Amino acid sequence: MKSIERKNIRKGEKWKMSRDKQIGENFAALMRYYRAKRELTLAELSEMTDISTSYLSRIEKAERLCISIQVMTKIVKALNIPNGQVLEVLGLENGEIYEGCEENK
Repeated sequence: MKSIERKNIRKGEKWKMSRDKQIGENFAALMRYYRAKRELTLAELSEMTDISTSYLSRIEKAERLCISIQVMTKIVKALNIPNGQVLEVLGLENGEIYEGCEENK
């Protein structure tokens, strides 16, 4: 699993963020942005994706960081998120393949 080093600004200490956590947090921000841009409620997005409102809420708040490819795909399609931005969030700009979360393997 790839890790990304970050600095804790308050303490000046380095800590490692797993790739799954980074992807989850970045996807949450992307989802919030496009849902607001499309002026959709979570309930409306739930109807469009057949994903529960509570689960969508947890994803959007980055409380659920390991998201299946199937769920992510439904959200991306419903919100019309450009593929380039999704690939950037997944860290796949160089043609790599995302195989899903570590916990789902």
